[in-house]
Amino acid sequence: RKAGSAADADALRAAFQEAGFDAEVSTLGPGQDVRDLARRALKERPAILVAAGGDGTVSAMADVVRGTETALGIVPLGTLNHFAKDLGIPLDPVEAARTIAGGRRTDVDVGEVNGRCFLNNASLGLYPGIVRERERQQRRLRRSKRAAMLWATLAVLDRPPFLDLRLELEDKVHDCRAPFVFVGNNDYQLEGFEIGTRARLDAGVLNVYTTRRCTAGGLVILALRALCGRLRQADDFMESSVRFLRVASSRRSLLVATDGEVSAMDTPLEFRIRPRSLQVIVP
Repeated sequence: RKAGSAADADALRAAFQEAGFDAEVSTLGPGQDVRDLARRALKERPAILVAAGGDGTVSAMADVVRGTETALGIVPLGTLNHFAKDLGIPLDPVEAARTIAGGRRTDVDVGEVNGRCFLNNASLGLYPGIVRERERQQRRLRRSKRAAMLWATLAVLDRPPFLDLRLELEDKVHDCRAPFVFVGNNDYQLEGFEIGTRARLDAGVLNVYTTRRCTAGGLVILALRALCGRLRQADDFMESSVRFLRVASSRRSLLVATDGEVSAMDTPLEFRIRPRSLQVIVP
């Protein structure tokens, strides 16, 4: 109910009726888990189960639907909607409903970390810290999500975290002291003004990115290099494409952000790609 651009249940039903479907719409309130709702719905073996929400909601439902004959439909109602945008799904709820009615099924890859699904990415270090700080500012200072995100980013960059990690990348081992490790489901565009997008979601790889820069100034310079199309020329930026990644740490657990949702996970962290394990309805 609190998705970034949430439509009410009646509006969603009307959108699907206009598209030729009689849709059963259930809304989630505080404390309810979309995974529980999806598991109950799957008992009826629906042809399509629709996630109406942001990337976190879509990812949680995909975690239940993947590997079944049920296809995932998406009505993007979040703030950013990265997964929907990369698949070309319309952001307007009515147009998204029409896509589900008249679109086609396609198989896409799913990433995993310690068994948990992610559709976009999983990350350690900077981003989980920013999300935790953003939630604190929203809760205590009553800031909007966007404003809280800006202030949280500035606060965390002022004290970048340091992670001492061992990255086991299939055929090589990389010991690093890094402010972040970013693991993408497939290859991310890292340079220019299309930064953060993906051209395909079925190449069957995880892309791993990290850096040795541990100061706010160094990270800002790295971001500027990305905007100028010169990130990959930086000698302290590392990028690898793998099917499996193991992250070891002296810490018993690490904060991990999966599609924007933060949780503490026991180490070592094991990342895998599950090729074409999810059916999605696309235009």
